Amino acid sequence: MFWGVRPYGRSLINARLETVKEKAMFSRLIENGRCIIPATGFYEWDGQKRPYLFSTEGRVMSLAGLVTERNEVMVLTREAQSPVDKVHGRMPCILLPEKEDAWLEPDGADPNKILSSTPELEMIPVSKEVNDVRNDGPHLIEPIQTLDSF
Repeated sequence: MFWGVRPYGRSLINARLETVKEKAMFSRLIENGRCIIPATGFYEWDGQKRPYLFSTEGRVMSLAGLVTERNEVMVLTREAQSPVDKVHGRMPCILLPEKEDAWLEPDGADPNKILSSTPELEMIPVSKEVNDVRNDGPHLIEPIQTLDSF
């Protein structure tokens, strides 16, 4: 698998759930290219470029994704819900466990119905070291103390 769909040379890593059926490239994938991307969390940054990890308390979550015939993968995004909306306007579409099979069904079930609910997320302030792709390691998901509170 390859992260990002490259229709015109540039890599697209996400698609908006709200418009996915309207765009020719995505409408085909929403019907025949659904996949699940396992993740233990995702990062979002606030207006001051402070990173936060969002997770389901260490459990694996299933992100709704799309995959092409060339094994290029992208994640679907939606308008942010709490607590992500405190720092960012968008977030990945997260499947509830009981919706995973419906998401993968080839009958083209309405993605808006399947993705209407989101699991409870934990918001963890983390080090700005995540802002540099050269940094790696388990310390990047460790909570840091901040003066800010939401």
